[in-house]
Amino acid sequence: MKIKLPVMSCQERVTDQITYWHQSCGSDGRCLNSTLDSSISRISFGGDEMIKTIVSLLLWAALISGLSCWALAEESMLNSDNGLAVHGYDPVSYHKDGPVKGQETWSSVYNGVTYHFASRENLETFKNDPERYLPAYGGWCAWAMLDGEKVDVDPRSYKLIAGRTYLFYNSFFVSTLKKWNDRATANAEGAMVEQADAAWDSLIGRQ
Repeated sequence: MKIKLPVMSCQERVTDQITYWHQSCGSDGRCLNSTLDSSISRISFGGDEMIKTIVSLLLWAALISGLSCWALAEESMLNSDNGLAVHGYDPVSYHKDGPVKGQETWSSVYNGVTYHFASRENLETFKNDPERYLPAYGGWCAWAMLDGEKVDVDPRSYKLIAGRTYLFYNSFFVSTLKKWNDRATANAEGAMVEQADAAWDSLIGRQ
C-alpha cells in the first residue's frame, strides 16, 4: 500500500519556515542570519535556484516585517505624557546622582517617544547607547508588572538592578518600591525580575 504524502505549495513552505524561525529564534532577532540559512536549507526546491532565490527574499521580507511589528507593538505600550517619556525626567541621570528633570533644549526621539536630558553630555551619552538607559517595562511600574499590569509611576521612585532602571508607583499611602524591596528580602530578586520580564513580553506580544 502506497501512502501519498501531501505536497506543500511554495506559500505553505514559506509559512512553515516562518513558524520554524519564531520557534528557533524568538523575537529579538539575534540569531536571524543563522536561522534564515537553516530555514533555506530545510526547503526542498528540486534544484530550482530561481525558486530558492524568490523564497529567500520572501523569508527576509517576512522576518523584517515581523520584527517591525514587534517594535511597533512595544512602542504603543510605552508610558508617556503625550509622547514625552519618563514624565520629562532625564533617563541618564538615574545612573549618575539620581533623577533630575530634563530640558526640551536637549531632547531625543527614540522608539517614537521623546526623552529630555539635563545636559548635552547626558544627551550624547544616551544617543551612544539608548537601550542601556531606557527604563524597564516601557516606563511602567515594575511592581505592578509582576501581575502584568500597566500602572503609572513616580519618576523619583526608582531602583537600579544590574544596571537597569526600574520605576515604581508611589503615593502618600502606598510605596510599591518598598513592597518590592520587602519581597526581595524574602525571595530572590532575580526571580521577581524574570516574572516581570515575562509579563512585559506577553503584553507586547513577544511570547
